[in-house]
Amino acid sequence: MDYAMIITEGPHDQAFIQRLLKVAFDFRLFDGGDVRKLDSFWRPLIPQYPPLTGNLYPRLPMPSIVSSDQLSVAIIGLALQHFTFLKSLPFGAFSKNCLT
Repeated sequence: MDYAMIITEGPHDQAFIQRLLKVAFDFRLFDGGDVRKLDSFWRPLIPQYPPLTGNLYPRLPMPSIVSSDQLSVAIIGLALQHFTFLKSLPFGAFSKNCLT
């Protein structure tokens, strides 16, 4: 299995890319119902609740996870308040080729 990450400007872009991959390329969506079904590679991306800021109301930056037989993709829609979330992502798990 290969992995990729797409970071978008916000949740609307995230939803668009997710739908595009699902409809045009037959990717399957992880529906979030059972975290045990989530590929262990993506588990570090599950945000902590409540966030470290202590504020209970902001939207958490949970990525959409879509998969085909060969590729699993995390799509993250980050608003300005979530840019600190980027620092916590496990980029070490990705090769330099995946980040270009």
